Amino acid sequence: MASMLAVPGAVLAPVQEPGMKTLFGVVAWCLLFVLCWPLALLALVAWPFVWLLLLPFRLVGVTFSALFAFLGALLFLPARLLGWQPRTPSVAG
Repeated sequence: MASMLAVPGAVLAPVQEPGMKTLFGVVAWCLLFVLCWPLALLALVAWPFVWLLLLPFRLVGVTFSALFAFLGALLFLPARLLGWQPRTPSVAG
């Protein structure tokens, strides 16, 4: 279950837990290795190159995320200067 990361003055974002995702990937690769070992070895060799090809798109995504966060902060600046405080969600439990 993904927990929530609370940062004062920021929107709550889910924290990803890589454990299950990694386990699923290893089990899927083992299954592929049993069914078709040449394809599994090709995937193992090709994965770093695919990661390198996708890296610029991740950087663009991070850049746009930062840009939209900056624009949101800029748009809410007058309200913050007038004393508006973001609501903190109440934790039920």
